[in-house]
Amino acid sequence: VPPKRFNDEDAKEICDALQNNTVCKELIASGHALSAQSCQRLSKLLGSSRSLRLLCAGDSTLGDQAKVIFEGLAQNATLTTLDLEQKGLTTDACRALATALAARPGSPRLEALRLACNRGIGDALDELAARAPAPKLLTLCDCGLGVSHAAAIGRWVAEGVEDVDLRDNSGLGGEGVESLVASLLQHGPKVLPLRRLGLDGCAVGDDGLEAIAAVCGARLRELEELSFERCEVTAAGCSMLADALHGHKLVRLSARANVIGD
Repeated sequence: VPPKRFNDEDAKEICDALQNNTVCKELIASGHALSAQSCQRLSKLLGSSRSLRLLCAGDSTLGDQAKVIFEGLAQNATLTTLDLEQKGLTTDACRALATALAARPGSPRLEALRLACNRGIGDALDELAARAPAPKLLTLCDCGLGVSHAAAIGRWVAEGVEDVDLRDNSGLGGEGVESLVASLLQHGPKVLPLRRLGLDGCAVGDDGLEAIAAVCGARLRELEELSFERCEVTAAGCSMLADALHGHKLVRLSARANVIGD
Protein backbone atom coordinates (compact mmCIF):
# COMPACT_ATOMS: atom_id res chain seq x y z
CA VAL A 1 0.00 0.00 0.00
CA PRO A 2 1.12 3.63 -0.39
CA PRO A 3 3.06 5.12 2.54
CA LYS A 4 0.89 6.28 5.46
CA ARG A 5 -2.27 4.71 4.06
CA PHE A 6 -4.39 1.74 5.08
CA ASN A 7 -7.98 2.40 4.02
CA ASP A 8 -10.90 0.01 3.46
CA GLU A 9 -9.74 -0.86 -0.05
CA ASP A 10 -6.21 -1.60 1.20
CA ALA A 11 -7.59 -3.72 4.05
CA LYS A 12 -9.71 -5.73 1.61
CA GLU A 13 -6.82 -6.37 -0.78
CA ILE A 14 -4.40 -7.34 1.98
CA CYS A 15 -6.82 -9.55 3.89
CA ASP A 16 -7.92 -11.29 0.68
CA ALA A 17 -4.29 -11.87 -0.29
CA LEU A 18 -3.43 -13.31 3.11
CA GLN A 19 -6.51 -15.53 3.38
CA ASN A 20 -4.73 -18.65 2.10
CA ASN A 21 -1.18 -17.39 2.53
CA THR A 22 1.24 -19.69 4.32
CA VAL A 23 4.35 -17.50 4.10
CA CYS A 24 3.52 -14.10 5.63
CA LYS A 25 3.82 -14.22 9.40
CA GLU A 26 3.39 -10.55 10.41
CA LEU A 27 0.66 -8.01 9.73
CA ILE A 28 1.57 -4.53 10.93
CA ALA A 29 -0.80 -1.67 10.15
CA SER A 30 -0.58 0.38 13.31
CA GLY A 31 -1.31 4.09 13.37
CA HIS A 32 -4.24 3.78 10.96
CA ALA A 33 -7.89 4.23 11.87
CA LEU A 34 -9.93 1.12 11.11
CA SER A 35 -13.53 1.19 9.94
CA ALA A 36 -16.09 -1.37 11.09
CA GLN A 37 -15.73 -3.05 7.70
CA SER A 38 -11.93 -3.29 8.03
CA CYS A 39 -12.30 -4.77 11.52
CA GLN A 40 -14.63 -7.41 10.11
CA ARG A 41 -12.08 -8.28 7.44
CA LEU A 42 -9.27 -8.57 9.98
CA SER A 43 -11.48 -10.73 12.15
CA LYS A 44 -12.24 -13.06 9.26
CA LEU A 45 -8.55 -13.25 8.39
CA LEU A 46 -7.58 -14.13 11.95
CA GLY A 47 -10.24 -16.81 12.10
CA SER A 48 -8.88 -18.58 9.04
CA SER A 49 -5.15 -17.81 9.03
CA ARG A 50 -2.72 -20.63 9.73
CA SER A 51 0.43 -18.57 9.27
CA LEU A 52 0.12 -15.22 11.07
CA ARG A 53 2.26 -14.95 14.19
CA LEU A 54 2.10 -11.19 14.87
CA LEU A 55 -0.76 -8.68 14.59
CA CYS A 56 -0.53 -4.94 15.18
CA ALA A 57 -3.30 -2.87 13.60
CA GLY A 58 -5.38 0.21 14.33
CA ASP A 59 -4.81 3.43 16.24
CA SER A 60 -6.12 5.14 19.35
CA THR A 61 -9.62 5.33 17.87
CA LEU A 62 -10.02 1.54 17.72
CA GLY A 63 -11.77 1.34 21.09
CA ASP A 64 -14.86 -0.88 21.22
CA GLN A 65 -14.43 -1.95 17.59
CA ALA A 66 -11.60 -4.20 18.75
CA LYS A 67 -14.30 -6.60 19.97
CA VAL A 68 -15.01 -7.50 16.34
CA ILE A 69 -11.34 -8.37 15.76
CA PHE A 70 -11.29 -10.44 18.94
CA GLU A 71 -14.08 -12.64 17.56
CA GLY A 72 -11.59 -13.82 14.95
CA LEU A 73 -8.81 -14.08 17.53
CA ALA A 74 -10.94 -16.58 19.46
CA GLN A 75 -10.68 -18.94 16.46
CA ASN A 76 -6.97 -18.45 15.86
CA ALA A 77 -4.33 -20.84 17.17
CA THR A 78 -1.19 -19.49 15.47
CA LEU A 79 -0.79 -15.91 16.71
CA THR A 80 2.07 -15.52 19.19
CA THR A 81 2.39 -11.73 19.45
CA LEU A 82 -0.52 -9.34 19.85
CA ASP A 83 0.31 -5.64 19.95
CA LEU A 84 -2.61 -3.55 21.20
CA GLU A 85 -0.64 -0.65 22.62
CA GLN A 86 -2.34 2.74 22.49
CA LYS A 87 -5.53 1.46 20.85
CA GLY A 88 -8.04 3.23 23.10
CA LEU A 89 -9.39 -0.11 24.31
CA THR A 90 -12.50 0.21 26.46
CA THR A 91 -13.22 -1.97 29.48
CA ASP A 92 -15.72 -3.96 27.41
CA ALA A 93 -13.11 -4.48 24.70
CA CYS A 94 -10.60 -5.72 27.28
CA ARG A 95 -13.17 -8.14 28.67
CA ALA A 96 -13.80 -9.38 25.14
CA LEU A 97 -10.05 -9.88 24.80
CA ALA A 98 -10.03 -12.05 27.93
CA THR A 99 -12.86 -14.15 26.48
CA ALA A 100 -11.10 -14.50 23.12
CA LEU A 101 -7.73 -15.49 24.60
CA ALA A 102 -9.41 -18.12 26.77
CA ALA A 103 -11.38 -19.50 23.80
CA ARG A 104 -8.48 -19.94 21.36
CA PRO A 105 -8.16 -23.54 20.16
CA GLY A 106 -5.95 -25.31 22.66
CA SER A 107 -5.61 -22.03 24.63
CA PRO A 108 -2.07 -21.41 23.34
CA ARG A 109 0.10 -19.02 25.28
CA LEU A 110 1.17 -15.75 23.67
CA GLU A 111 4.85 -14.92 23.55
CA ALA A 112 3.99 -11.22 23.91
CA LEU A 113 0.86 -9.28 24.79
CA ARG A 114 1.34 -5.51 24.59
CA LEU A 115 -1.43 -3.50 26.23
CA ALA A 116 0.35 -0.29 27.20
CA CYS A 117 -1.45 3.07 27.08
CA ASN A 118 -5.00 1.69 27.32
CA ARG A 119 -6.79 3.38 30.21
CA GLY A 120 -9.80 1.07 30.01
CA ILE A 121 -7.91 -2.01 31.07
CA GLY A 122 -8.01 -1.52 34.85
CA ASP A 123 -11.61 -2.64 35.40
CA ALA A 124 -11.05 -5.71 33.21
CA LEU A 125 -7.87 -6.92 34.91
CA ASP A 126 -9.68 -9.38 37.17
CA GLU A 127 -11.16 -11.13 34.13
CA LEU A 128 -7.89 -11.07 32.19
CA ALA A 129 -6.03 -12.55 35.16
CA ALA A 130 -8.67 -15.23 35.70
CA ARG A 131 -9.26 -16.25 32.09
CA ALA A 132 -6.43 -15.28 29.73
CA PRO A 133 -3.39 -17.58 29.62
CA ALA A 134 -0.38 -15.66 30.91
CA PRO A 135 1.88 -14.42 28.09
CA LYS A 136 5.64 -14.61 28.46
CA LEU A 137 5.91 -10.83 28.00
CA LEU A 138 3.22 -8.48 29.29
CA THR A 139 3.30 -4.69 28.95
CA LEU A 140 0.86 -2.60 30.99
CA CYS A 141 2.71 0.72 30.90
CA ASP A 142 0.79 3.96 31.43
CA CYS A 143 -2.60 2.29 31.88
CA GLY A 144 -3.70 4.37 34.87
CA LEU A 145 -3.30 1.40 37.21
CA GLY A 146 -3.32 1.84 40.98
CA VAL A 147 -3.44 0.00 44.29
CA SER A 148 -6.86 -1.53 43.56
CA HIS A 149 -5.46 -3.25 40.45
CA ALA A 150 -2.26 -4.61 41.99
CA ALA A 151 -3.61 -7.94 43.26
CA ALA A 152 -5.01 -8.81 39.82
CA ILE A 153 -1.70 -7.92 38.18
CA GLY A 154 0.11 -10.17 40.64
CA ARG A 155 -2.31 -13.03 40.04
CA TRP A 156 -1.84 -12.80 36.26
CA VAL A 157 1.95 -12.56 36.51
CA ALA A 158 1.98 -15.52 38.90
CA GLU A 159 0.53 -17.72 36.14
CA GLY A 160 3.86 -17.66 34.29
CA VAL A 161 4.70 -14.18 32.99
CA GLU A 162 8.48 -13.88 32.59
CA ASP A 163 8.76 -10.21 31.62
CA VAL A 164 6.33 -7.58 32.93
CA ASP A 165 6.58 -3.84 32.25
CA LEU A 166 4.46 -1.61 34.50
CA ARG A 167 6.17 1.70 33.78
CA ASP A 168 4.41 4.99 34.43
CA ASN A 169 1.57 3.72 36.56
CA SER A 170 2.28 6.23 39.31
CA GLY A 171 -0.87 5.25 41.20
CA LEU A 172 0.68 1.93 42.21
CA GLY A 173 3.08 3.36 44.78
CA GLY A 174 4.57 1.32 47.59
CA GLU A 175 1.21 -0.01 48.73
CA GLY A 176 0.44 -1.28 45.25
CA VAL A 177 3.77 -3.10 44.97
CA GLU A 178 3.23 -4.67 48.39
CA SER A 179 -0.19 -5.91 47.21
CA LEU A 180 1.28 -7.16 43.92
CA VAL A 181 4.03 -9.10 45.71
CA ALA A 182 1.54 -10.59 48.20
CA SER A 183 -0.61 -11.78 45.29
CA LEU A 184 2.43 -13.27 43.55
CA LEU A 185 3.28 -15.24 46.67
CA GLN A 186 -0.30 -16.40 47.15
CA HIS A 187 -0.94 -17.58 43.61
CA GLY A 188 2.50 -18.41 42.21
CA PRO A 189 4.73 -21.49 42.41
CA LYS A 190 7.55 -21.85 44.92
CA VAL A 191 9.96 -20.26 42.44
CA LEU A 192 8.35 -17.67 40.19
CA PRO A 193 9.56 -17.62 36.55
CA LEU A 194 9.62 -13.79 36.49
CA ARG A 195 12.89 -12.61 34.93
CA ARG A 196 12.28 -8.92 34.19
CA LEU A 197 10.30 -6.39 36.20
CA GLY A 198 9.89 -2.78 35.07
CA LEU A 199 8.56 -0.29 37.63
CA ASP A 200 9.92 3.00 36.31
CA GLY A 201 7.72 5.93 37.27
CA CYS A 202 5.51 3.86 39.59
CA ALA A 203 6.38 5.83 42.75
CA VAL A 204 7.18 2.61 44.62
CA GLY A 205 9.42 4.33 47.20
CA ASP A 206 11.36 2.50 49.86
CA ASP A 207 8.30 0.54 51.03
CA GLY A 208 7.75 -0.98 47.61
CA LEU A 209 11.42 -1.77 47.22
CA GLU A 210 11.43 -3.45 50.63
CA ALA A 211 8.56 -5.70 49.51
CA ILE A 212 10.55 -6.76 46.44
CA ALA A 213 13.73 -7.21 48.44
CA ALA A 214 11.93 -9.54 50.84
CA VAL A 215 11.27 -12.10 48.11
CA CYS A 216 14.32 -11.69 45.85
CA GLY A 217 16.35 -14.38 47.53
CA ALA A 218 13.71 -17.09 47.40
CA ARG A 219 10.53 -16.84 45.35
CA LEU A 220 11.99 -14.32 42.88
CA ARG A 221 15.41 -15.86 42.52
CA GLU A 222 14.99 -16.12 38.71
CA LEU A 223 14.80 -12.31 38.44
CA GLU A 224 17.55 -11.02 36.13
CA GLU A 225 16.51 -7.42 35.41
CA LEU A 226 14.92 -4.88 37.75
CA SER A 227 14.22 -1.25 36.91
CA PHE A 228 12.79 1.36 39.27
CA GLU A 229 13.77 4.70 37.76
CA ARG A 230 11.93 7.83 38.94
CA CYS A 231 10.41 5.98 41.90
CA GLU A 232 11.24 8.24 44.89
CA VAL A 233 13.59 5.61 46.30
CA THR A 234 16.22 6.70 48.84
CA ALA A 235 19.59 5.28 49.85
CA ALA A 236 17.86 3.36 52.65
CA GLY A 237 15.70 1.46 50.16
CA CYS A 238 18.70 0.70 47.97
CA SER A 239 20.60 -0.61 50.99
CA MET A 240 17.77 -3.04 51.78
CA LEU A 241 17.74 -4.24 48.20
CA ALA A 242 21.53 -4.60 48.09
CA ASP A 243 21.44 -6.86 51.16
CA ALA A 244 18.67 -8.97 49.61
CA LEU A 245 20.54 -9.33 46.32
CA HIS A 246 23.70 -10.75 47.89
CA GLY A 247 24.53 -13.85 45.87
CA HIS A 248 21.67 -13.18 43.44
CA LYS A 249 22.19 -13.51 39.68
CA LEU A 250 20.67 -10.11 38.78
CA VAL A 251 22.39 -8.87 35.61
CA ARG A 252 20.73 -5.48 35.13
CA LEU A 253 19.60 -2.96 37.73
CA SER A 254 18.45 0.55 36.82
CA ALA A 255 17.76 3.08 39.58
CA ARG A 256 18.24 6.39 37.79
CA ALA A 257 16.49 9.62 38.81
CA ASN A 258 15.82 8.63 42.42
CA VAL A 259 16.86 10.44 45.61
CA ILE A 260 19.76 8.16 46.42
CA GLY A 261 22.42 10.84 46.80
CA ASP A 262 26.12 10.20 46.33
